[in-house]
Amino acid sequence: MVGLFPALLVLAAGAIPELDQARQLFAKTDFQAAVKLIEGMPQKTGAAYELMGRSHYLMGDYKKATQAFEKALVDDRSNAAYHHWLGR
Repeated sequence: MVGLFPALLVLAAGAIPELDQARQLFAKTDFQAAVKLIEGMPQKTGAAYELMGRSHYLMGDYKKATQAFEKALVDDRSNAAYHHWLGR
């Protein structure tokens, strides 16, 4: 049980290493790599779908961007940023 405690703290804090890595790739404008990393995540949050959507948007793939933003809204309908990006 002691060995699981640090992992539970990470999950409780909402830290997702893959998402953090994808954010770093996005910041370096490596949008394709960010999308690939997010696609490989076993469970995706609204934040992951938003980052995927922004990446697709900036690569000019508006259809995939829209799909990602719609999935983000399934996770959190009240998130203004998700609505903003979907409306672009």
